[in-house]
This record gives sequence, structure tokens and C-alpha cells, in this order.
Amino acid sequence: MPFKLNKIEIQGQLSDPKVYDSVLFFADLVLDENSGANIHKFHQDLKHALQQQKNQLGENASRYDSLLLRLQFRSIPLLSDEEIKGILSKRIFFAYKADVDLKKSFSMMFVPFFFQDDFTTLTRIIRHLEDNSETIGRNNIILTDGKVVHPLISNWLKDYRIKTVENKGSLNIISFLTHSNNCKNLNEQELGFLKYVLNFYDWLRFEASKTSFIEEDIPAKSIIRPVPPPAPSIIQPPQLPKFPVKFNQEIAVSPKPVHLVPFKVDLKEIEREVGTPELPAPKTQIFRGQSPTVPHPAAVFDPRTRMHQDFGGQGKVAAQQINVIDDLKKLDVGYLRRGELQKQISNIKYQISKLAQVNHLYPYQVVMAFEQSPLFKLYLSHGSSRVIGQPTKDDLSQPEFEAIADLRKEIERL
Repeated sequence: MPFKLNKIEIQGQLSDPKVYDSVLFFADLVLDENSGANIHKFHQDLKHALQQQKNQLGENASRYDSLLLRLQFRSIPLLSDEEIKGILSKRIFFAYKADVDLKKSFSMMFVPFFFQDDFTTLTRIIRHLEDNSETIGRNNIILTDGKVVHPLISNWLKDYRIKTVENKGSLNIISFLTHSNNCKNLNEQELGFLKYVLNFYDWLRFEASKTSFIEEDIPAKSIIRPVPPPAPSIIQPPQLPKFPVKFNQEIAVSPKPVHLVPFKVDLKEIEREVGTPELPAPKTQIFRGQSPTVPHPAAVFDPRTRMHQDFGGQGKVAAQQINVIDDLKKLDVGYLRRGELQKQISNIKYQISKLAQVNHLYPYQVVMAFEQSPLFKLYLSHGSSRVIGQPTKDDLSQPEFEAIADLRKEIERL
């Protein structure tokens, strides 16, 4: 039964391990693009497909569940409040095991476009976390008033709020983990999970509303700030050297006087020129059935005309012909085979950078044009077939497939 994920059609049943590998392959591609909209669309399509085949998933059900959560944590701002509630109240331990940076995942929620400075969104998120029903540890918690409760995250947060009134940052967490009698019954992994939850909880309470984008605790290399390409340099016209002063003086004041020679008319010379008969022009002999040969006018070179070299098919481009962004959309596998493979791959990367700079665009905008090319679509189709174990219908070789995969990783870092 075929189904589509982000316009990619996949054949087979979701219960098939090979189909799962194919879905995982395309999920990694979407996650690498780092586009929240595309990740959310992939998540919604996969969720819909899983609902249609939910009685046939078998052992793969938990694997698909983990994949859905990975996609959700990368598209938090586009989730509904019900979906966010499900994550914060029941799936925090998964985030901890998967090493998800919750601050980074939720920071976009507090950009003014989503946040709107009314604190409603922030209050709901904190409330969802405070209602979490997951457990940390096996022993019950004894609150300050002597009440004994289950070791739910909601009760751990309640105990933490009572014992840490002021905002002292990480000192509160260290003091609580070190001196609380309830924490002494936890093992190392449970303490790490509790610290993970408290860090996120304090960030929501004291820091999330103070800035439009949270950059603390995020490595500098992971913060991508697009830099507009520099404006093209203006080439000044060459300036001619000035004539020397001495030369000007010689022209202005000539040391030799100019003598005018009177013109004399020679009547005999005029009569000889007029009286000489002109030679007749050669006659063109025309045979019956033929038309006189008329010479073609010389070809006029128009610099605006774009020169194309034929490589055996319309729409194919050579290395020197990648002059505009639309040329990237025409690249096919034949382009890689017109020269050394690595040189052709390097030239594609160079042309993407050059076109982005010349057109004052961000590199990813030019990369999107390349991803519409027959070459890139062939790469995706070939990869999907290899993942699910089906024979490929194309002639893309393994070195060519790996070269395009390496190129894709490099142009994503531009």
C-alpha cells in the first residue's frame, strides 16, 4: 500500500522493516534541512499513515513512536497546545534519553511572532510541565508539611518550589540536589534526569520571557546567523594619464612658422583623367534554371545572445554554462560524466556559492533550486531504493551516489 511523506511516495507496509528504514532515511533528510515547516509536514503525513495501519505495525510501533517524538521536538512552534501538553506531561524522559535540548526546542515559542508578549503561552507550557505524571525514583516523596506523595515529576517540582523561593539560578538546583533528603534515595541516572527537568523548569520560570531568542547554553557553532553576501565591487573606469606640461607648451607655441603653399590647377591633368574610358564590369553568366548568386551578409555578433553548446540534448548544461539559477534546475547525471567526478561536484558547490553572492541571496535559496534538478531527484530515488532493498532502475553508480551525498552535506553548511 503506497503512501506519501512530504510528496515522496513510499511503497509497502509500515510494518515491513525495510519500509521503516526507508522512512527513517527520508526523516533524516528532512531533519538535516532544519526547516520547521517541512519537519512538521513530514510528522503529520507519517502520523496519518500510522493511524491508517495502526493494527499492522507489530514490533515497529515503538520505533515509529520514537521517530514521531523526534520530529515533534524539532517543530515545537507548529504543534497544537494538545500536542505540546502530551509531550510535557508524559514524554520528558524520552527527551532526556534522546539528549534533546529543551531550551533550544522551545525557545522559538517565545519569539514575538509566536509569543505576542501576553504570557499566556508561557503560563500554559509551565502548567503542562507541572502536571507531568512520569516518575523519578522508586521511593515516595515527603513534602515540607509532612505529606507523603508519589515520586511524580509534578510532586518533585512542588517540593522544589517550596524549598527554593528566590531565583538564584543553578545554585538553587545544586543546593536542592545536595541537601534534600528526598534526593538522597536517587541513583546517578535518576539524579541526572531530575537535574535535566529542573534546569528546563527554571528556564521557563525565570528566563524564557526575558529575551526573544534564547542563546545561552547553545554552542556557538550551532547558532546559524545568515550573513548577506557583499555587494559587487564597482570597477572604476581607467583614467588616462595627463600629458606632460612640456608637451603642451610645444603645441601651444611652435618654434617654426607655418608656410601656406598656394594650390595650382593643372588643366592637362584634368583632361587626361576625364578622357580615360572606364573598364567594363564583369558580367555574371546565368544558366537556365538557376538564380543569380547573392552573397549572404556577414554575421553580426550580438553580445546579448547566450551561447549554448550542444551535448546531445536540449536543457543540458556544461560547467561553463551555469550562469543563472535556473541552470541548476537542469542538471542531470550526464553532467557528472562530462569530466572528473570530484571536479564536477566541486564546480556545482562553487556555482551555488557564486550565484548566491551575485544575486544577493542566501545560499539555501540557491540550494533549493538545485534540489529541483533531475540529478538531485535521481539521488533521492536511488537512495530510497537502496534502503528498502529494491533493485534500482537507474544507472547511477555507487561513487556518484556517495559524491552527491557528500555534496549535499557540504552545501547545507554554506
